[in-house]
Amino acid sequence: KLSLKNKIILIIKMPENIEDKIIKSILNCGAKLIIIEKSINKLSKLYDKIKKKKYENIFLYPMDILYNTQKDYYKLVNFLYINFGRIDGIIYDLPELGKSSPFEQYEIQELYKIMNKNFYDKFIMLKIITPLIKLSKNPSIIFITHNIKNLNTYWSGYACANTALQTLI
Repeated sequence: KLSLKNKIILIIKMPENIEDKIIKSILNCGAKLIIIEKSINKLSKLYDKIKKKKYENIFLYPMDILYNTQKDYYKLVNFLYINFGRIDGIIYDLPELGKSSPFEQYEIQELYKIMNKNFYDKFIMLKIITPLIKLSKNPSIIFITHNIKNLNTYWSGYACANTALQTLI
């Protein structure tokens, strides 16, 4: 039950459909939990749940991953280092499917958005947070993705981002 005792777990963008199970499981196993989320509304609801259920060792950090600069990432890593010293595990929610359309009708701006959200920001975040992960004795990184084999042929932007992420992993 206490396999995560004294571990520091970072969740980037909390998956809505399983957030309660993840929070409860991680905290019941003895870990500290840091959640990065862009939606202040979602963070407020999460904070209310935390207070109501009297969870301890959970920290919320508002940050819009999609529109960050390298300076924002370094600021986050500095905050994490000063307050926690290391990161033992990362759970990264991936899926932003975007719009489904035939390849020739796929908007370039949509491709930029999907590649940024589903690949580039993860690449940059991992590059910058790696020194904190290396301070852990046994770190883990988990990406939540969709199985692109189950998507139709019109998800070309997401398929490209997912393939790039699989290569990075």
